[in-house]
Amino acid sequence: MKKGQLSFLRKKLLLSIATCAVVVATLFGIGLILSISNSKAETSGIVKPAYNPNNDYAAKNSFYKIDKQNISTVDGYLTFNTWYRPKMILRNGQKWEKSTEHDRRPILMAWWPSKRLETQYINFMNEYFDYGDDTYDITSSQSDLNAATQVIQKEIEMRITQTKSTKWLKAIIQEFIQDQSQYSLVKRDEKSNKLVDGQHKRFKISDVERLNKIF
Repeated sequence: MKKGQLSFLRKKLLLSIATCAVVVATLFGIGLILSISNSKAETSGIVKPAYNPNNDYAAKNSFYKIDKQNISTVDGYLTFNTWYRPKMILRNGQKWEKSTEHDRRPILMAWWPSKRLETQYINFMNEYFDYGDDTYDITSSQSDLNAATQVIQKEIEMRITQTKSTKWLKAIIQEFIQDQSQYSLVKRDEKSNKLVDGQHKRFKISDVERLNKIF
């Protein structure tokens, strides 16, 4: 092969290497941008004070009355372990009825302080009820999340009717709470497990106006 041809091939090879380098750098840049975007999206559900999923069940799931007799608290604060009396109960997962003084449901069945926690709840409960391999994350639409939580609530109410007990639900919710300790984006008071919003303000039962905005 002549010297001129070798020089031409060498230049062509160098040009190809340079082109590949540009492509790789571009893809890396895009990946970095996506990573940063996802990181921002990951926290988007907790920067708002009191994230509100705004689903069709919210009004019926709202507090029957805001007081210590109808909402369990720790030192007057709501926690991840809070159970409360809702206004209505979807009895047997079929028909809404007015709640009785004996009806209590976990707050994490109906409301979550962040979109991230709501998706984790859905994924956890879907696995428990063996609903398939579908998973949700913070990029899922709110309408999809609403539909999923409503299906779960129906299943919970049917199971309560069948077992005539909520002991199994308390155990599952407790397991879910413990499972969430690995996620740094779950904002909680480290010592007391008190519920807080995106501004790290705790939900106190005496703050009726603020609690009324949860649902």
